[in-house]
Amino acid sequence: MTPVVFMSASYQVLNAALTASVMLGYGTITVEAEYGDHLVEGTQETLAHHGPRSGNPAPCLKENMEWRGLTMSREKWLGEIVFGVSHLDLDTLGGILAEMGMKPEINSFWELAAFVDINGYHKLSQSGASKEDIAMLNAYLAWAENNREYAPRDGSLVSVGEWVVRAEEALSAIIDGSEKMLQDGVDFVLGRDKLSKESFVEMIGDVIVRKHNRFTNDLYVSPDGVIGKAVAALKTDTSEVTISLANETKGVSCIAIMQEYFGKDAGGHEGIAGGPRTGGYGMDEVYDVARTLHGLLKG
Repeated sequence: MTPVVFMSASYQVLNAALTASVMLGYGTITVEAEYGDHLVEGTQETLAHHGPRSGNPAPCLKENMEWRGLTMSREKWLGEIVFGVSHLDLDTLGGILAEMGMKPEINSFWELAAFVDINGYHKLSQSGASKEDIAMLNAYLAWAENNREYAPRDGSLVSVGEWVVRAEEALSAIIDGSEKMLQDGVDFVLGRDKLSKESFVEMIGDVIVRKHNRFTNDLYVSPDGVIGKAVAALKTDTSEVTISLANETKGVSCIAIMQEYFGKDAGGHEGIAGGPRTGGYGMDEVYDVARTLHGLLKG
């Protein structure tokens, strides 16, 4: 059962695609279709929790759609629904699967996924999660790292329904206790030290500057063991800039910094925020926001 899921880094493109879908008679559901202050809303449901909507629950906490008592089958219903997303991560996946009625019902695991999505992987030890849930999370992150699916930087529309199916199958295998995938999760954790060394550029005061094709904004310790208060990073494969705080800091807001620099298309939270999803940026922008962060932290 492959859902129709459209993804774009452009608010205008995704909004136009879903508007056209409605005109053709489809219902629409959006999951984290957020672009800074802009939000693409669905006709059936809108799951979003960033920026102005940060008080909403994470999409992955959505309860499974109930099919009992409905006049149509899940297959028929899905044939009349189009999903829209701005990106694909575990939180987005959980929201889509819940709408499909296929989300694995392990509440503690999804609570951990929501915690990490909001607070960052670096605060994993503060989550209170069980070793089993953490092992499953790491296994999924290892799979996702090797099966990345990003919205094109030019804002064009892509269909990612098949990726959702593969991700659901991978998650199910992990939950069922796949030894190989759980071991991949162990290796993923061990590989973080290597990633820290490869991505490190320099420190500007308490701000660690990083550059890599993998996400590095949860790496707050330099290769020399210096603990930073923040990370400013360039993700080279998408040309996206992200800044993040290791801990909540009074008077310092990542989303405020990024929207001041990039405009209202920048999005995120107080503790982590990124530039426009279309990317197209480089180390000049990283250094600019890193210096701003440094100035505020030095305060």
